[in-house]
Amino acid sequence: AVLFGTALADDDKDGLRNLMEYALGTSDSDPTATPWTLTRDVSGNLFFTFPRALNADDAILTIEITPALTTAWATATATRTNSTTVGDIATETWQITPPPGSTTYYVRLKATQR
Repeated sequence: AVLFGTALADDDKDGLRNLMEYALGTSDSDPTATPWTLTRDVSGNLFFTFPRALNADDAILTIEITPALTTAWATATATRTNSTTVGDIATETWQITPPPGSTTYYVRLKATQR
């Protein structure tokens, strides 16, 4: 697939840039709720679940983490624990390892284009 339009624009004004919508397989012309979830299990493990458009092979999704919003973002240590595919959308769940020594941290999903 090919990204049409401007990658950094948010045509439908839903807070997701066109490149992110393309990578997730959502529409950049239809505002929708955020298509990902962050959950914790009873042991405190953090899980990040999001869709990935399999035909958006020129888009890279990266889970990033930081212990404070004033420090640089880094690629998270994450392990994929589940993936289900329906059509050309894979819904993936990743377990995220917190930064060493951190009790508070922030997580984001970043989309870049090859």
